[in-house]
Amino acid sequence: NSSHGYNELTYYRIMYNITLCNCYLDQTDGMERNAQLNQNRAEVRFMRALFLSYFVDLYGKAPFKEHVNTDLPIEYSRKQAFDYIVSELKSINGEDAAATEQLLDFTGDDANYGRADKVAANMLLARMYLNAEVYIGEKKYQEAADYATKVINSNYKLYDDAVTNPYPAYTRYEQLFMGDNGENAAARKEIILPIRCD
Repeated sequence: NSSHGYNELTYYRIMYNITLCNCYLDQTDGMERNAQLNQNRAEVRFMRALFLSYFVDLYGKAPFKEHVNTDLPIEYSRKQAFDYIVSELKSINGEDAAATEQLLDFTGDDANYGRADKVAANMLLARMYLNAEVYIGEKKYQEAADYATKVINSNYKLYDDAVTNPYPAYTRYEQLFMGDNGENAAARKEIILPIRCD
């Protein structure tokens, strides 16, 4: 039901999040570039692509804007949004060697926990390709497998029996959902898209 409160709230929240991303990108566009700013802009572009993927998945089409202004968004079909998301992710994950705005490689260090990295982009690409038959009417299972393999072969590792369990009263799976998973070094190596909050 499109008039259900939760459905409406979800729709507006996704659009609000995209607007925040566009606002940051607009405000930093004219700034002098350095490695940190380029990385930050790549992370914001990843978040915008992630939010846009929610529109594709939940609603089939998407209101689309790349800048904050008084113009109304244009309506993107699933195919248009799919193509945009894939292009953005490939640009920031290192496939476009000429792109200056690129995500970090996953290093596993504490300083970058919770930041979008190339593995997160590859994970989202795998999800987009896995669902391509529904989204755009084309089977792209090989592409999904290729990007999933990149994620599997990355430095992220399952928190399994090879790792010493700091909380023996809880299973390793349960520990991934504990309030201190940001301090649990083994859990940090498994969680690709954590939500960091206090």
